[in-house]
Amino acid sequence: MLSNRKEYNRDYREKHIDEERERNRKWYLEHKYRKNQKDKIRRMNIRKKAIQIVSKNNIPYCVGCGCDDIRLLEINHINGGGYKERVRKGAKLLYCNIISGERKIDDLDIRCKPCNSIHYLELKCGEKLPFNITWTKDRYSPNIS
Repeated sequence: MLSNRKEYNRDYREKHIDEERERNRKWYLEHKYRKNQKDKIRRMNIRKKAIQIVSKNNIPYCVGCGCDDIRLLEINHINGGGYKERVRKGAKLLYCNIISGERKIDDLDIRCKPCNSIHYLELKCGEKLPFNITWTKDRYSPNIS
């Protein structure tokens, strides 16, 4: 009986494939915003988890300036080569490999976007740059009187 049902369903889908495609297309157009929002949240959670694993503590922060704003933090390759790895594997796969433990984190640390840029320039130039980044929370917290 079950195999007959499977055969019937398969035959029905084969005969009505255009209707099913149209129905799926309409559903996607009606629910695109909600689906995109869920995908964005899922990607952000994967990124946060990977950053926490690399930082080796509960509160990730930049090793250069101490920034703890998760929106500004990035995974940095200490010896360079992050672009090549991201192009070869993709950023999502890099994060998933870190979470699953397939990717070793010995050559990774956490830096904010400005500190990561400075680190990159120092690797390219071969010398320390003459300026420094400092992070102050007061500048970004609301002013309450």
